[in-house]
Amino acid sequence: MYILLTFPIVLGSLFAVAAVQWVLDRDFYGDILTDDALFDAFYSDAFPRSFTEDAFSMEFNPEEQSNLALASALREIVPQDYLTAEIRGFVDEFFDFLEGRTDKFDFQLNLVPVRENLIGEPGGRFADALVASLPECSPGEQQTYGDSEVLSCIPQGVSEQEAAQAIRAVLPDVAADLPALLSLQDEPILRDFDWPEFSASDVRSAVSNGALILAGSMLFITALIGGGLRPRRLLLWIGLMLVLPALIVLASGQGINSDGLEQEIRVEILQSEDGVRQSEVFDIALADTIVDAIKRIGNSFVQVGGIALVIAIVLTLAGFLMPGGGRKRHGDSDLNLPPSGSGNIRVPRSDSDSPIKGI
Repeated sequence: MYILLTFPIVLGSLFAVAAVQWVLDRDFYGDILTDDALFDAFYSDAFPRSFTEDAFSMEFNPEEQSNLALASALREIVPQDYLTAEIRGFVDEFFDFLEGRTDKFDFQLNLVPVRENLIGEPGGRFADALVASLPECSPGEQQTYGDSEVLSCIPQGVSEQEAAQAIRAVLPDVAADLPALLSLQDEPILRDFDWPEFSASDVRSAVSNGALILAGSMLFITALIGGGLRPRRLLLWIGLMLVLPALIVLASGQGINSDGLEQEIRVEILQSEDGVRQSEVFDIALADTIVDAIKRIGNSFVQVGGIALVIAIVLTLAGFLMPGGGRKRHGDSDLNLPPSGSGNIRVPRSDSDSPIKGI
């Protein structure tokens, strides 16, 4: 019964408890995607690349000083708190997709607040920050970004204050040209089959509690069948049966945290065609973030397996140490201890000395 039924059920239950703690947790994904290193990669490459392609109809070259200046200045009109809210929104939209509430997921930025910032006070800070990092124009060099009127260098004879004022003057036109939504993927993710609606948080709680109850019940029933009602045997059976599943879950977590799996994940992400607008910088940062998430997942398996193993060891030791575990043989009697201070136990030397001779 243990090999065919109890063992696979207990093992699957432990895996379920370890996995459900993160796989259906919105906060897990939100915390991972708001990593500072991922933000830096987004600001330095992914966002300015998408912004210049959509707003200026030009290719972003991170090696040009004017593009680096633009990437830095964009932080003024796209603050990190706005971006954090957008990322949390991405996670919510993904869970809506996962929970069957929608059949499409698209990694999009809402640019309406950005357009409002361009024509407001943040737009002035954007112009000042951009001018502060722009190089002087070389003879014959294009002086604007793509087909826009935003200066990409400072013309000779023009002061920084005048250049900033010129940039401020054209920002309303830039805002008008921006789309309301900026897609960071070439194609949205579509689901072409029906998926029943459910609540991830409810499923997570139900799976976790149900798995623990199922595993505990199967261990108890199997121990009851194999060891009977004696508490000592129940503890030994439950403890020993739990050892192997706990070791497997623990080893699985250590395998997830291995360097070999980490390298495979990095290669898969960097070679994927679903990267964010061909931004290698962002994809590398995303790979680092996902590897960190995988390690957190591995740690959850290590934690569950370790706790289960400790419980198994404690139950087994408790069973071994519990008194009254053996059967009395015919003719055995319990030792009667003498009163306190009476000395050694008196052992009868003959039948005449026995207190039960006359019985």
